[in-house]
Amino acid sequence: MITRSDVMTLIDADSDPAVSIYLPVHQIPPEDKVNGIRFRNLIRDAEKDLERNGFDPSEILAYAERDEIFRLPIGSPGMRGIAIFISAAFTRTHPLPIAPPEHIAVKDSFHILPLMPLIDSAQSFFIIAIDQKDVCLFRATRYEISVIETEVMEDSMAKIRGITQLPADVGFHSASSAGGGRPDAKHHAQGESPADYQQVQLDEFTHGVANAVDRILAEETATLVAVCEPNLLGMFRRHCQYPKLASDSIAKSPVGLDESEIHEACVEIVEPELNRPKLETIDRFNAGFQRGDATVSVQQGEILKSATEGRVGNLLLTEDWRNSGLEEIDRIAHETLKHGGDVIVVPAEEMPGETAVGAIYRY
Repeated sequence: MITRSDVMTLIDADSDPAVSIYLPVHQIPPEDKVNGIRFRNLIRDAEKDLERNGFDPSEILAYAERDEIFRLPIGSPGMRGIAIFISAAFTRTHPLPIAPPEHIAVKDSFHILPLMPLIDSAQSFFIIAIDQKDVCLFRATRYEISVIETEVMEDSMAKIRGITQLPADVGFHSASSAGGGRPDAKHHAQGESPADYQQVQLDEFTHGVANAVDRILAEETATLVAVCEPNLLGMFRRHCQYPKLASDSIAKSPVGLDESEIHEACVEIVEPELNRPKLETIDRFNAGFQRGDATVSVQQGEILKSATEGRVGNLLLTEDWRNSGLEEIDRIAHETLKHGGDVIVVPAEEMPGETAVGAIYRY
């Protein structure tokens, strides 16, 4: 998952020369066989560019000569492309959930523009998928989903199961459909029937899950979407105190669903919230442009100067940057992010005139 922090690492890297390689990848045979060929062709292009600029390619590209740099990421779920950043003292490889344009750049800093759609849309949200045997907490963006690996969650779940002593056959069913059986003393202590006992135990279990989630997400502000069958969902909603629990949920057991299916269903729920900041920024930019405010600009040279001075609060880019002074726009994005500004990618029709870049100034 590409984050703003990842991009800042690239911006701050001491990397002259810096080799940036972007390549869309194929996962399905026989198209996948051309991935390595195209990658090696790009490496040869990088060698020529380095030689033209007086550098020894063998010193800079030694890391790229290892076959595993390209082979290992292939096959990652949801992978549509790869970005590789190489310098004499710095290397990074990032699988990408979108297919970037095939491109290589050799210059004094890493080329970051193809990553902008990812950090633009990287408003995180969380997903909690609950069933009796497995509880998974995910962090996701519009493009990606990953399990939050945390010992806190694992320890919490072990304690919850130990306290509630859930029977292995409780499953996810309503009280009316629960199986029979002779209740033991504990059943009688917590309900009039095995079904009552199962509901009490499920409620205790879900309460423990909710407490663990509240604790893990205590410092977070992103939306949380719950995925579980209706009976369990009602219990979780009753116990969860996390303030950004989405009003809509996936009222279905996650059993049998893979991560991509869970992700797709949850993105549909949070899509309006993910889009809201971008739409508000576009509206603010267009309103300022129509009024002729000095706080907005579409003049590329002026925006670069202002970005260097730390004045750009919001940078708007269209994909036309590929044909509009690539290096200058790349530098604008560098400077905007370095000074704490935000970058969003907008449809070309949303930008006034023929420009590929617009800015809202802080002052």
